[in-house]
Amino acid sequence: MTLDTKEIISVSDANKNFSKATRIADKTGKAVILKGNRPKYLLLDIETNPRLILSR
Repeated sequence: MTLDTKEIISVSDANKNFSKATRIADKTGKAVILKGNRPKYLLLDIETNPRLILSR
């Protein structure tokens, strides 16, 4: 996966301000959360991500 700097947020920033992480995901389709300066978690916007299928 290629990372864009606009998609990255630190775990401490995401913890303090989760709405910032969700705004990143809304804008870019995903937010990559760094822990220890390494990608650790991926927050996906499931409405725009074609890899996920929501079933009801």
